[in-house]
Amino acid sequence: MLEVIKNRRCIRTYLNKRVEEEKIIEVIKAGMQAPSSKNASPWEFIIVDDSELLEKLSTTHHRSVHVKNAPVCIVVLANKDKFIKAGKWIQDLGACTENLLLESVNQGLGACWVGVFPKKKLVNKVRETLNIPENLIPYALIPIGYSEENNIFIDKFAENKIDGNKRTKWGKCRPYFLFGAIALALFAVLTFLMPDFNSDTKAIVYAFITFN
Repeated sequence: MLEVIKNRRCIRTYLNKRVEEEKIIEVIKAGMQAPSSKNASPWEFIIVDDSELLEKLSTTHHRSVHVKNAPVCIVVLANKDKFIKAGKWIQDLGACTENLLLESVNQGLGACWVGVFPKKKLVNKVRETLNIPENLIPYALIPIGYSEENNIFIDKFAENKIDGNKRTKWGKCRPYFLFGAIALALFAVLTFLMPDFNSDTKAIVYAFITFN
């Protein structure tokens, strides 16, 4: 499995070769094995192999052009009816999508993560193309196929991104800590002065603060 993790990379060119149904099912099984908050499993999937629909999905935005060349595309969706804690589903779907990519490599396939959420314009475009009901949120497109490109290891290890326990010296703090403080103030405003503000947006702001 470690080799699969190391070798995974975005593959955007595909051969004109059908992907076996059993391989697609194995990929989706892997997605469903992802962890999720409260074990909600808020994901659903649409398997698209119709050439006209693939063409339409490829126009979602400028980074989705290659979708039309894939023999199949898995559309990852979030089911609002499965949301238990506000914003947690975003992390759940991220874990699910990564599993899809890893199992694609394991099956000898190339795949690419094409982001859709949180851009409302992209979400609406995919929703309209596939006639997706309002309780489902288009999260990502995963075009999959055989490719002449290889999943090869590219070393991304960066020792300077690792610290032990906690940072105790100001000199080691990230240069944008002040920007994080401003973001924290913004979060406070959203939380306490605007209680009706979209909870998922609050969660995104909070996640940004946490990682900064």
